[in-house]
Amino acid sequence: MEIQPIGSFVYVEIEKEEENTHVLDDGKVLYLDTSYDRYVNARQYGTVKYISKSIRKRVDDGYSLKKGDKVYFHHFCIDEKMASEFGGENIYKVNYEQIYCFVRDGKITMTMDYVLVEPVQLEDKIGRIYIESKESVKRGKVKHTNQFSKDDGFKNGDEILFIKNANYDMIIEGERLFRMRNSEILAKTEGIE
Repeated sequence: MEIQPIGSFVYVEIEKEEENTHVLDDGKVLYLDTSYDRYVNARQYGTVKYISKSIRKRVDDGYSLKKGDKVYFHHFCIDEKMASEFGGENIYKVNYEQIYCFVRDGKITMTMDYVLVEPVQLEDKIGRIYIESKESVKRGKVKHTNQFSKDDGFKNGDEILFIKNANYDMIIEGERLFRMRNSEILAKTEGIE
């Protein structure tokens, strides 16, 4: 049976829905109970299996996904499991707007106006106790830009300030990064300590 999806969707194969194991240094495996809040540990990447012909994008990034690309996406996508008629038990429907980047030939490429930022911890200290800062602006260092970033005034390696709620935390290729949009970056700065 041949399948040709329609709409603005990409169908992705995900090995498992949740990151529910942790391997200790001695090789022992801990199993996590993810039933309490499954989105905290949701698997946010998979391999492209099918692509709709006529994807409509919020921002035209000029890229086309290919079957076999590794994509990173929003954690809610684990709720979009499709029937086995889509060619496998672990096929999930992902709206293109929820795909933040793809990896092809070892290179990370950002989609639309998404950016990945390395967080710089902002903490307040009371005596010897550190607490999360209550400031409404956060800091980071740009790690991966999109094709519009240069026109918006920043590039990879720039130190930036971004709005408080832009710090959508993800693990991308083994590195903890924040996913945000160009519009959530407020300014470039120097001398982040």
